[in-house]
Amino acid sequence: MWFWQRTELWLGYSMEEFNRLRRILDQNGIEYDYRIRDRIKMDPFGSERRINSMARMGENPAYRKRYYLYVNKENQEYARHLISDSPKEQ
Repeated sequence: MWFWQRTELWLGYSMEEFNRLRRILDQNGIEYDYRIRDRIKMDPFGSERRINSMARMGENPAYRKRYYLYVNKENQEYARHLISDSPKEQ
């Protein structure tokens, strides 16, 4: 799916919710795209940059990754209906 054909359906920090919504879209045959952004920058040698690690002291690790779900613009209304009507997992 090309970026101009899609629209953002959901943005959040919960991997569980992200996976729940993906299952709903899969079960209903809705094509989607996703992106996962990690807020920690790594240097070429695989370690965190020192400035970033000092700036993040006291930060909640649950908010380290941000999850994005995108759907085709044509399916946006139907997809929103599906995810709003589905019960949240406990």
